Amino acid sequence: MKNPKVSVIIVYYKGIDKLLSCISSVFTNTKKVSYEVIVVDNTEERDIEKKIKKVEKDVVYLKAPRNLGYGAGNNLGSSFARGKYLFILNPDTELTGNSLKVLCDFLDKNSKAAIVAPNLVKADKSLFEKMGSRRLTPLRGVFVFSFLNKLIPNNRFSSEYYLKNIDQTKLREVGSVPGSAFMIRSDVFSRVGKFDENIFLYLEEEDLGKRVNEAGYKLFIEPKARIIHYWTSSKVSKTLRKVFLRSRFYYFKKHYGLVNALLVESVARLSKWNVSLVLIVVLAALLRLWRITETMELSGDYGWYYLSAKQLLVSRKLPLVGIPSSVPVLKQGAFFTWFLAAALFVGNYHPVSGAILVACVGILGILGVYLLFSELFNRRVAVISCLLIATSPQIVHHDRTPFLLAFIYPITLLIVWSASKIVKGQKKHYFIIGLLIAILYQFELAGFIFAPIVLLSFIWNKLKYKHKNALLFLFGLIAGLTPFIVWDIKQGIFLQTVGFAGWVVIKIFEGIGGFLGGGFSVNTKQFMDTVSRLVFVKSSIVAVSTLLFSFGYFVKKYILERKPSYHAKLIVVWILVGLLSFYVRGTFSEAYMPLLYIPMICTVAVFLNYLLKKWFVVGIIITLFIISLNATYSVNKYFMKGVDYLSDRIKVSKMVNQKASGRRYQLTYIGSNDEFPSGGANYEYLLWWLGNEPVRRSELDYAIAEYPGVLGNKYTLIHDFGYIKVGEKHD
Repeated sequence: MKNPKVSVIIVYYKGIDKLLSCISSVFTNTKKVSYEVIVVDNTEERDIEKKIKKVEKDVVYLKAPRNLGYGAGNNLGSSFARGKYLFILNPDTELTGNSLKVLCDFLDKNSKAAIVAPNLVKADKSLFEKMGSRRLTPLRGVFVFSFLNKLIPNNRFSSEYYLKNIDQTKLREVGSVPGSAFMIRSDVFSRVGKFDENIFLYLEEEDLGKRVNEAGYKLFIEPKARIIHYWTSSKVSKTLRKVFLRSRFYYFKKHYGLVNALLVESVARLSKWNVSLVLIVVLAALLRLWRITETMELSGDYGWYYLSAKQLLVSRKLPLVGIPSSVPVLKQGAFFTWFLAAALFVGNYHPVSGAILVACVGILGILGVYLLFSELFNRRVAVISCLLIATSPQIVHHDRTPFLLAFIYPITLLIVWSASKIVKGQKKHYFIIGLLIAILYQFELAGFIFAPIVLLSFIWNKLKYKHKNALLFLFGLIAGLTPFIVWDIKQGIFLQTVGFAGWVVIKIFEGIGGFLGGGFSVNTKQFMDTVSRLVFVKSSIVAVSTLLFSFGYFVKKYILERKPSYHAKLIVVWILVGLLSFYVRGTFSEAYMPLLYIPMICTVAVFLNYLLKKWFVVGIIITLFIISLNATYSVNKYFMKGVDYLSDRIKVSKMVNQKASGRRYQLTYIGSNDEFPSGGANYEYLLWWLGNEPVRRSELDYAIAEYPGVLGNKYTLIHDFGYIKVGEKHD
């Protein structure tokens, strides 16, 4: 038709049968008004045009270069439209009666009206409950999109927005019309800027309606026109949910400013899960930061890193290795020194800066667990896991201690995330996972076990080997190991890289030989005590039993009773290889446990989730019992009055500084680990921080003896702090 009065624009994405029915209904049910039909194809499908032309030859077909979204797709169609009026129509609709003529006549008779929409009916011809709305303001948004709408379903603001008290069988003025079917004056559509193409999907009709109102026009719903909308309520995918959230934030920011947009989102995004997470984070922060200045532990090993970080800041030279490991010729990495130096710089060298750093890392780890476990399992498993981590005495202790152990489990979490991306086909993560494993290795040399864990999980998942992927992993590994590689080159002996690999091979053969020979053992009590502090602090037997039973249930549910997912396979391999490595090593160290926090906590959380689903009351009692006991242990340890680790050591250091009166002096440390060079490093740092660092040799000699250390005969006691005593060397 040369001069159509109405241009019907249909943006198509999926559902070809519904599209063809929609087009047929337009041609069948439209009379006494000239019109054209324009279809904008947002898909990558082929033969759509041929299928359309078989139904109606006169349809104008436009192939979008990509999926433009709802608004941009309609804008493309409008640029080819010739009608005085544009009729925006969803493909899952059908026209009834002569609805197009009714709407067209309404606009002809009402010059102040720019938009008019029909009543939408279901397949059974009953009216939809929600059709059109008032203007979407921040206050209405807070109630409409948040838990408040469920808590108070008939609240004033939601009722006003959804026009609940307006008769749907009568003509009514609205702030926005349903985007699935409405007619708009073509010149007004162009004048207000068409659809905002920054909105890909959702809330585009609210945005358009607001701009049309502000241009001085009105919007109506005309009940004489009725259109069938084959809309069915279904669970929105995560992708579409993200699109909706992005559109909502953009709408409020555009029209009401950033502050109002943030206010709406802060309330609208609250759910029982989000509220739970906020409460867990608050609990975790309290357990990790309360009285941290007084009770922070600062032993010699921790002091070694403080001195190393101080040296980095003073000399501006980046160290390549860290403290010697349990195998003295091998050293841990220097990554923790770098992070600690940054924290000390920000905190003006105050020693508590390191503890705040690790506490923040621990809290971020909890958030990471929630995000990852929500994706891999479900939000209830994620919340239970976060609760267990937040209150576990073992993890709380590490997150209050300025040492590298607090970084380990968050890095393992990132490795799981990266591995899951690889399984989904994201090849760049081969490099990322290699980099992460190398970084983990530098925080704790035992972290190398993640290479075989990831490899075995990939083999089990039947991931095909490709040279390109192996090279990406290798490049990531080399990039992460750069500090060790440079160190080895400078030393001329490749101990940290090649030497460590050789040591691992030797230990494997020793472990196998010891196991087969029957003379192989590990300190089981130490392991059980550590598991107890991780899972159930009151009983190591209950804790280990819970862990074993939870692992058995996990295997049964996720491996034996269904087709195993990749993350389930990874958890199983992770636990088995991790525990086996302890026996191959022949010794157990608490420093190894953070490598297993995630799979252990995961299996316990999955089992508790099963109890909550099967026997809710029993499950909630057991879960709260574990959480409360573990939290109480930490409260008693750090909240109540007792040994004030850092504050006592600062008092001791101030006294030594006062006694020295600015003179050069040397310091002798007597106590736990005094056989190692790092034994008194904590006091060396505190004394430097207070303004008078000890020197290596001086006639003036002070000794600090911590229980069970004894001053000895050559030192005269000058002050007794209880478990810490200070002496001065006499002639």
